[in-house]
Amino acid sequence: MPDETPSANPLWKDSTTQRWLATAGVVALGLVIGGYQLGNGLTRARQAERAVTVRGVAERDVTADLAVWTLSYSASAGDLAGAQAKVDRDTQSIRSFFTELGFPADALQPTGVNVSQMTD
Repeated sequence: MPDETPSANPLWKDSTTQRWLATAGVVALGLVIGGYQLGNGLTRARQAERAVTVRGVAERDVTADLAVWTLSYSASAGDLAGAQAKVDRDTQSIRSFFTELGFPADALQPTGVNVSQMTD
């Protein structure tokens, strides 16, 4: 019968076993570090979800407080004084119309007069 005493060289001292143990240790350490990083990343991701970014179109009703209406009217006459009198009379009629509707007098701002000479 052969001698069944354990050899003087234990299993962990074998060079092949040492390589496998070193590789297993590196893989185990990598798994531990990777698990920590993954957990830390998930924690930071959940903390980042507390902020909301919204992009789009917002609509709301706004009451207008300014309007610009351009009105034009004309008058014809044989002479400039007669045409000016008609324009003045029409301007006064328009002013009284808007004043009756509740517009303040200083909100109505007439602009210049345009004169064209017509010949036969």
